Amino acid sequence: SHSKRHTKRLFKPNLQKALIVQDGRTRHIITCTRCLRKLRTA
Repeated sequence: SHSKRHTKRLFKPNLQKALIVQDGRTRHIITCTRCLRKLRTA
């Protein structure tokens, strides 16, 4: 038989610092990698 003892796994966002040019101004933002990918393709 296989043990059924588990701990609750917590998934945390992969946060990155990024430079975004918005309205001609450069901004520092902290965002998750998934959101960063969306920003780059938009």
